[in-house]
Amino acid sequence: MEITKEIKLYIEQSFFSTGRPPSATEIQTHFNWSKDQLFSRLEAINKYQTENNLHQPISSLLPAEQFQLVQMLLNTADRRSVRMKLKQCGITPSEYDKMRNTPVFQNFFRTQVERRFKNAGATADLELLKILEDGDLRGIQYYNEITGRYRTTESLNVQQVLALVMEILVTLVTPDILKKIANELEEKIVRGALQIDQGNGVIEVGSGETSPPSWESSTESPPVVYSDRQSPRLELNL
Repeated sequence: MEITKEIKLYIEQSFFSTGRPPSATEIQTHFNWSKDQLFSRLEAINKYQTENNLHQPISSLLPAEQFQLVQMLLNTADRRSVRMKLKQCGITPSEYDKMRNTPVFQNFFRTQVERRFKNAGATADLELLKILEDGDLRGIQYYNEITGRYRTTESLNVQQVLALVMEILVTLVTPDILKKIANELEEKIVRGALQIDQGNGVIEVGSGETSPPSWESSTESPPVVYSDRQSPRLELNL
């Protein structure tokens, strides 16, 4: 049986407020379940806790100062540098360099980033709603494109060109070669070969491991500048 968002939220809140996972009895009491209701969900609860690194006390994962540092690093509202956050936690830069290379710290940091990223959709939707309510034309255009209400000429051209290319290839190459082309295209996209030229810079879409930031880095990211000279152009580096 799948567990609901309310159960997941309670598990996370209990874990981060008490520093340990809630017991089965505590979960049963909170939701006023019978023993049968608890047992029917117990396997799914244990699976969720294990997958999200919420199955054992924080103290067994990280010392208190390291746990505090992770929370500070993940606090996007705190614009202070990593060096200042280290100082507040009583951790030296050399200690942090060693710490961020240990599997326990890396795994805990990564799982916390992934957990927050999964919940970022609501934040993104709220910010987009604010832009729409302000009457920003570019925001309205973006909303219309992602919802399919309106598509730019450029996006239509890209789709048409790709469709034509595949139609031509089908008549010129064997199914095996066509399959290789499709696999190569997919691999290049995953590796970040798909680029979107935004006029003043190129944004590369790729994949990689999430790792703790360097203590020499700043928490402030440089702004992305969008050009009004042209709409985004899609480039496939084949």
